[in-house]
Amino acid sequence: MDDLKYFKPSEFIMHSQNVCNKMSMWFLKKLDKLRHEFGLAMVLNSSYRSPSYNDVVGGKPKSMHLKGRAVDIDATRYTGAQKAKLVKLALDMGFSVGVSGDMIHLDDREDQVLFGY
Repeated sequence: MDDLKYFKPSEFIMHSQNVCNKMSMWFLKKLDKLRHEFGLAMVLNSSYRSPSYNDVVGGKPKSMHLKGRAVDIDATRYTGAQKAKLVKLALDMGFSVGVSGDMIHLDDREDQVLFGY
């Protein structure tokens, strides 16, 4: 985590556990770069999930959260233009993007767009 400028281990709490060490460092560095480009804070609703927690929250069996290569960002704090900016930046950086209600899902799978996730 020392390589990251914008994220701290305390931001990766899932189900009362710090899961920062379960996240892909490559993914985190890419996420940190996105945060720099975006210029606004990104509050995470979800990051790494254990298989049992993934089942509890209704996650997909092959969810990238299980691999530490996905996050869900609280989008309630952004205007429509800010959400659009974040999605565009994420797509330009090669993230897969899913938009659902009040959150924006980012992961690094091969097929990029997951609108209506």
